Amino acid sequence: RPTPRSNRRQRQMCIRDRAYAGADVFVLISRFEGLSMALLEALAHQLPPIVGTEVEDVLPVAASGAGWSTSAEALGGQLNEIAQLDSNGWEAKRRAAARLVEPYRWDTIAGDYGALYGSLVSATR
Repeated sequence: RPTPRSNRRQRQMCIRDRAYAGADVFVLISRFEGLSMALLEALAHQLPPIVGTEVEDVLPVAASGAGWSTSAEALGGQLNEIAQLDSNGWEAKRRAAARLVEPYRWDTIAGDYGALYGSLVSATR
């Protein structure tokens, strides 16, 4: 049975999902960034990101083909280049985003931990 808290969380998720669905790109220009949950969510929604060079060092967005890496100073020029991308280019970025985020998906992580646990249990028998 839904609770007021679960209903609120569901509404928040719907708003976030609509925001990602309505966007063309996700921008994360940051000087200091660990592994950003917002970036992983954008990738999970197959939203090609534009990241700062420091973020690229943490997660290889541009190197994987999932998006672009640029500095804050060059962001405007990067956006102009992206505006020229054709539908095949966008689709390639979306597929690369889905591949890049795969190791961070909860079902992948749970499967990896389950396999590790199973191998540890087997090794102790």
